[in-house]
Order: sequence, then structure tokens, then C-alpha cells
Amino acid sequence: MEELTKNNECEDARKIDDSFGNTASKKHAKRVWEIDFIRGVAILGMVVDHFLWDLGNLNCFFFNYREVNIEWVNQMGEALRIWYAGGRQYFHNLAFLFFLICGISSTFSRNNWKHSLKIFAASFLLFLGTYILYHVSYAINPSSALDFRILFGVLYALAAGTFFVSLVPQICVWILNLIERIKAKIASHKGDTYECAKIQQAPDWIKWVYLALGAGLIFFWIIYTFCAIYPARNVSISSFGDFWYWWIRKYDSAPYVYLSSPREGGNWFANIFGLNFQDFMLSLVGFRSVGSDFFSLLPWVGWTLLGAFLGKTVYSKRRSLLPKLDGKWNKPFAYAGNKCLWIYVFHQVVLILIIAIVFCPMGYRFF
Repeated sequence: MEELTKNNECEDARKIDDSFGNTASKKHAKRVWEIDFIRGVAILGMVVDHFLWDLGNLNCFFFNYREVNIEWVNQMGEALRIWYAGGRQYFHNLAFLFFLICGISSTFSRNNWKHSLKIFAASFLLFLGTYILYHVSYAINPSSALDFRILFGVLYALAAGTFFVSLVPQICVWILNLIERIKAKIASHKGDTYECAKIQQAPDWIKWVYLALGAGLIFFWIIYTFCAIYPARNVSISSFGDFWYWWIRKYDSAPYVYLSSPREGGNWFANIFGLNFQDFMLSLVGFRSVGSDFFSLLPWVGWTLLGAFLGKTVYSKRRSLLPKLDGKWNKPFAYAGNKCLWIYVFHQVVLILIIAIVFCPMGYRFF
């Protein structure tokens, strides 16, 4: 009976798939419904957030925005820009939910290498698409180039997090096998016999490695932000309100590097990417921020590793913690959670089409 139970649990685990989006996609698979639900709420919230940003920045889309000069459109844009400058930051940093859920889901999967490559591929397509859009529109009319370049977006950080969730156990296995070989050599020098064990799977304590690494990366970023970045930017914190405001902003606190145009670049690398190689590498890690939708390795990979810790502890049985609350009410959000990757890749295309349908008849033009 115990063996049968283990086999059933393994079969359920096999049905749980995809570290970004397809948790339990088969018809009879047991879903961890709250994972899909939270991910669905997060992705739909992101779509609303991006749509409001688009509406507040129509001047970035339409080169003749000022010439058309429709009063209610101007007022809407101004109101949304005020919201964007203040309150949006509080919602923006809820992105850590994506990374926690990604980490939890990655512990359900049998092949995180494949999933990380898939997310990297989607990230590369977004990078390629936004850069081609910019360079083509710049070639047509430099003064109205559509600049939504995404160099290190959220998919890049999610893919990197999934990659590290897979890499950490492999490194632990390699270290343990190295220790076994060292023990065997020491025993051989002493004339003793030592049977060198071949370790192929990471031990159960790997979850504590995830916790230590994840918390370490996040706390390093917090300390670095408050002790190095903010003093360099002359940010003074004299009250709890100041502290809380900058606490919320710490994930976007790295000095921003403005992407240059091909005319300003200076060399082939800067002409293509819009920044020099040094800033490129610093942005990759997180010591600079650049472009649209910026998410770097620090601190976001730390949240994914914390999610892996939760997956190995809270969701160690790979089953829902709230099965009685599951029902039809969560299906729309769960469906969005299952299609999260596709929604992320294509949602801005749909939003821009909506903007074009609504505003182009009023006289606004992209080119």
C-alpha cells in the first residue's frame, strides 16, 4: 500500500509541469490550483498596469500627439502620469509574486533546463522584436522612433531564476562527489579501504541551500541599496515615511542608464544595444537599470530561490494546501495563470492594437 501511494504521488508530480505557466495541464492531473490562481491574478494585474501606462504615455506612441491636442486625452494622460509617478511603484514591486511562484513551480517540474531555455527564448524574442521596432522606426523617422527597447526584462530574470534552481542541486551533487573522492584518496594514503559512494541526486537539505542563497541575495541587495546606492544619489532618510517610500523603491533603485540612439552610440556595440559594454554587464547583474521592463539578476533571482525553498517545504507533497476552496470561481484566473507566458509575450501587441483602433480615427499617427 505504501509503495502504491508513492507511485501515485510520483504520477501526480509528473502531471505538474512548466516552471512559468503550465501547472497541471493534463485533463485528469491534480492541480495546485492556488499557484495557478495567484499567477493568473498577477499576470492580469500586470496587463491592466501596462495598459494604464500605455494610456498615460500616448505621447510616446504618436509623433503628432501635441499637434492633435484633444483636451480629454491630454487630461487622461496627465492624470495617469501622476498615478504612474507615485502609486504605481507600490504595485510594480508585487512582481516578486511571479518569482516566488516560478520558484515553487520549478520544484514540481522534471525538466527545468528545458523550461529555462523556453523562457530565455521568449525573452530573446521580446528583445529582438522591441529592438527591431526601434531601429526600423528610427530609420524611417529618427524624431519619432518607437523606443520600447527591452534588454533585460522580467522573462530574462525568470529564466535565469529557473536556471539557477536547476543549477544549485547539480553543484551540490558535484561537491558531494568531490568530497567522496577526497575521502577515498585520504583513506588510500592511510592504507585504509573506503568505498566511494556515487551521489546522483541532491539530498533533502538542498532546500536550506535555496533558502540561504535566496535570502542572501535579497539581503545583499537591500544592504547595498541603502548603504551604497542611496548615499551616492544623496537620498536622505529622516523619517519613517522616507524609509518606507525608499524601501518600496529599492528594487528599482539602481542608477538608470538612458539608451542612446545609433547617432549617439559611438561604436558598433552601443549603436546596436544603446549602451556601452560596461553598462551592459552592470545592467545584466543589477548595478545599473536600463530600458523598458527592467529586471536584473539581483535581487530577483533571490525571490525565485526562496520560491524553490517554499516548493521543497510548504509544497513538498506537490498538492494543493486548500483543496476544498477549489472550484469554478477560480477558473478564469487559473486559465490565465496556465497561459501566463503567452499572455506576457503578446499582451502589449493586443494593447497597442486597441490603442490604434481607438485613437487613430481621432487623427493620431504612429509615423
